[in-house]
Amino acid sequence: EPITEEERAYYLQKTGEERMFGDLFRLPAWQVNGILMYYFGLTAEDVTDWSSPGWVYNPNTDCYYLVPPGTLAHGSVDFYDGYYNELDGTLSLYYKNRVERDRDYVITLLSKKSAGDTGYYIRSNLPVAE
Repeated sequence: EPITEEERAYYLQKTGEERMFGDLFRLPAWQVNGILMYYFGLTAEDVTDWSSPGWVYNPNTDCYYLVPPGTLAHGSVDFYDGYYNELDGTLSLYYKNRVERDRDYVITLLSKKSAGDTGYYIRSNLPVAE
């Protein structure tokens, strides 16, 4: 279902921004926890810094929200697969957005560990090549 005006307002209030400069993604907490547990053995409660790249948790919807740079999808998404590449430290997550159900996308995250930090940078967010 589309992102509501209440969800947008909550995100803006929590980030302190006046307006959004990209598409707002909604990630249900169960999906975030599933990904974190599968790849890292963690839950969202174990993650102490959600400030980068701008994650916002809304307890009213039990969802996380994010406006990643360079987004191509609109609205909420459903993740269905992913893998970790030990050679370059990237995490690739495959998803379908709920508007364009016939299109698959992959968001690739790069670990900040090499920079002595925690978390991930968004490396790319592209349609899956057909």
